[in-house]
Amino acid sequence: FVKTELKKENINTKWVIDDARPTTFKIRYMVGAQKILRVSRLKEHHLDKKMEQDVIESLNFLAQGIDGIVVSDFGYGVITPKILEHILFLGKKYKIKLFGDVQSSSQIGNVCKLNGYYCLTPTEKEVRIALNDKYSGLELLGTNLLKKTNSQNIVLTLGADGFITFAKSLKDDFIKTQHFPAINPNPIDIVGAGDALLTSLAVSTCAGANLMEASVIGAVLAGIAISKMGNIPVKLDELKRELDNYFIFNEKLASVGT
Repeated sequence: FVKTELKKENINTKWVIDDARPTTFKIRYMVGAQKILRVSRLKEHHLDKKMEQDVIESLNFLAQGIDGIVVSDFGYGVITPKILEHILFLGKKYKIKLFGDVQSSSQIGNVCKLNGYYCLTPTEKEVRIALNDKYSGLELLGTNLLKKTNSQNIVLTLGADGFITFAKSLKDDFIKTQHFPAINPNPIDIVGAGDALLTSLAVSTCAGANLMEASVIGAVLAGIAISKMGNIPVKLDELKRELDNYFIFNEKLASVGT
């Protein structure tokens, strides 16, 4: 099913099949738009040495022709320490932008293991877990994570409150912050919002956008994603249409303000 769907979208793939674990299965039980229960069936163990090497060889093959690598680690064992180390090596060797996220909802993860990335997109909860910091304000939280992970940018996601970007200057230690409110204040289903933001940031910046431009695109894309029930892919035409509406609205707002 996955192969067929990706082929329909003209997405090139390289498959590494693990016979030692079933396909991860997650089902959510809903009452209207409210999720009341999630049941998951999965295996949590590191890849064996052969499969780990297969992944590394695939990365070696792909690395010379790409602009970015997105690491989305759900903590189920695919992203091993050796694979992470090799991704960092390839990033430096071929000047590839690295983007990352580590899930820490029902599983255990630590975003601090992603070191030296162009951009990380953790939630507030994930940062507090990683830094063991329950009380600091958001600005200090993001700044400390930026320093701890030696990353160039942090996008700290805040659920219904949108997200805050933390951008490190390449010339000095100055850190620029910017809050982006949620575009869609009435979500139908928040599943996939973080993934939509992460991938749109990656694609946009690799295409030449700066962090602020990519963040606007990411905010709009995430707003579309949470307007649908289920983790439904967002089409390019949808994004273009919503971007047009977004800028028309802000132009009208600006004219009223003046």
